[in-house]
Amino acid sequence: DLYAQIALDNQNKRPKVIRQNDGTDVLLFGTIANLNPALLLEGTTESLEAQTGNSRLVAPITLAPGVTKTIRWVHGGLPKIDDSIEVARRWLAVDWDAAFARIESLAANIPLIETGNAEWDAALAFAAHVTLRSVVSATSKLPHPSIVSARVPALGFSPRSDGSSHSAEWSGQTAFQIYLVAPTLAWIAPDLARGLVQNALALMDANGSIDGKPGLGGQRNRTLAAPLLAATTWAIYEITEDQAFLREVFGGLLKFYGRWFAKDMDRDSDGVPEWTSAEQSAHGESPTFNRYLRWSANADISKAETPDLLAYLICEGDSLLRIGEVLGDGSASDLAGKRAILTKALDAMWDDASAQYLSIDRDTHQREKAARIWRGTGDESFSAATPIDPPNRLVLRVLGGKEHAPRLTAVIEGVDWHGQPISETLPVAAFAWYYGLGTAVTEHVYQSVRYIKFEGLSRVYTIEVDTVDLTRGALPMLLPVWAGAEPDQATRLIKSIADPKRYGQPAGMPLIPADATLEGDRAEHTPNHDVLMFWNALIAEGLIETEYTEEATDLIERLLTTEITSLKRDGAFRARYDAATGAGLGDLDDLSGILPMTLFLKLIGVRIVDTRRVWAGGVFPFESPVTVTGRGIMVTRSAGGTAIRFPSGYATEVDREWQLVEDHSTPEPVLSPNPSPASSGESVSAVPSEDVPSTPTSATPTYKIPIRWPKQE
Repeated sequence: DLYAQIALDNQNKRPKVIRQNDGTDVLLFGTIANLNPALLLEGTTESLEAQTGNSRLVAPITLAPGVTKTIRWVHGGLPKIDDSIEVARRWLAVDWDAAFARIESLAANIPLIETGNAEWDAALAFAAHVTLRSVVSATSKLPHPSIVSARVPALGFSPRSDGSSHSAEWSGQTAFQIYLVAPTLAWIAPDLARGLVQNALALMDANGSIDGKPGLGGQRNRTLAAPLLAATTWAIYEITEDQAFLREVFGGLLKFYGRWFAKDMDRDSDGVPEWTSAEQSAHGESPTFNRYLRWSANADISKAETPDLLAYLICEGDSLLRIGEVLGDGSASDLAGKRAILTKALDAMWDDASAQYLSIDRDTHQREKAARIWRGTGDESFSAATPIDPPNRLVLRVLGGKEHAPRLTAVIEGVDWHGQPISETLPVAAFAWYYGLGTAVTEHVYQSVRYIKFEGLSRVYTIEVDTVDLTRGALPMLLPVWAGAEPDQATRLIKSIADPKRYGQPAGMPLIPADATLEGDRAEHTPNHDVLMFWNALIAEGLIETEYTEEATDLIERLLTTEITSLKRDGAFRARYDAATGAGLGDLDDLSGILPMTLFLKLIGVRIVDTRRVWAGGVFPFESPVTVTGRGIMVTRSAGGTAIRFPSGYATEVDREWQLVEDHSTPEPVLSPNPSPASSGESVSAVPSEDVPSTPTSATPTYKIPIRWPKQE
């Protein structure tokens, strides 16, 4: 007996059993959201009369002693009842053994990592699983498979049925997410990794713009994507060595990189671009650039030049130069000049006193602490000539009006940093409002201010005017360790990374150092003490690349321990973690909280390209050997060197130097020129094909975790 129960909107619904013309019973659930599911059980012969009053399917079984029998059932859920029944019937009719064999064959590309620590092994394996699970099929708005940040049962439903009404977790893919997951996908399913970059370039407009978060249903967040696509492409190439892919995307990546140096992104035209908003930088919770909350300095990131953006741009340029070198294409050769400008600007952001990189003002290229200018009420004006030395911008705050944001303007008069009299009016659109706090930052830099007046406010509002504070440190400011830091500066930064009083917290590196203090309402409840995996992973990668192996190992071990704590407590990864306790916070199995499997493989020095090519070697950080099995190859790394066994049976041992090891006893694989349905944009059906192949049809098989979309024009 197979029973079914439905609980919908806090009420029980009774399924209904119907008999098909062929004598098969089907259990129907009725309409649930946009679906009409059907449940079929193999071998149902019980009459409907015998099932009256029961929500069940019945299949009689006769078993002789010592004999086993398998009864299969299928649940199909599509918008139309007939389609749901048909897809279930089709799956009952096919040979499941062939389908399972194909799944196992495709799964052979997922590396099996055996460290000697069973909990580490489980966390790394589950990270790969959740990453692959995050991929959904192409839609009419995205030509290649894409990713969602959390693919769990509670998410994924689009009330408008076209994907445009998805929740935030399903409303698009950012360049930050792509960089985090693409290398893992390149190991497991190279076509899916390539598709993430191809999706972005397919949406690029004539001037090189790519939206910061293109969605499954055509959503856009209307900011320029972070400059990480070339770095992602290079990471994919290192794993796949697919030059055809490089050749396909190189021109588009160059155009996109050039877009970052246009006038609207480099507002002072000095060759050093700026972010448009804190949300574009993925650090909307910045203690410096959050525009809405009391504990932040409320500075405007578009009026500053920041170390994290320069690190991305330097790495992006370096990646393009490497791609051009591999292809023998000199199109990127002029990027060396841009890199020199960016590197010089990054060096100027180093603050020797605090041993960290800090943002600087976009126009003056200076940074200062906040200074109090005025406190008053909304009906008052400020008219006391006040020098500002050194010159700085003003942050204007209005407190009050929790239910409705007032329509106000502000007039500021004074002397600008060039010594010229200046007057500006900040319109209502200049103020960012959130629950009783509105903030705005002046367009001009002042060396003195003599008059400030707000229009549209009553005396119930409180006014605060300060100068901008750009002296607060934060985790993204450590990214020069990943790209661009000079050796001496990197060494001093790494001390902060390991220092338990700053970033060296038990669960990983928090968004702000532990010894930092924030002022303002609810400052103790800010998310700035949380661990986000993206910046932790990039900094760990930088530590590995610059041969700070001990520090990288310590950080990765702490992050693995944090993940294991979450898996034990919640049965899932979490979007973020408390830096002190490791407690999971936010969505379950969110990509933002997953340590990339490939980061661990980079740490131990293993890269399996295909069935006959392996890169291995470098400093090995552990006492016990680690074995990685994938694509039929077994690689064992230890402090003494590397042992490799290929699928052909050829085995060899090499020393600890980083090197390419090839099996010359087998021919090179021939890549199929035909794109897969998932990578070509064709629809992927839940109905099985007539002939389910038991083995992959090419050296780089297609991997699909399909969702079914309604047909769209």
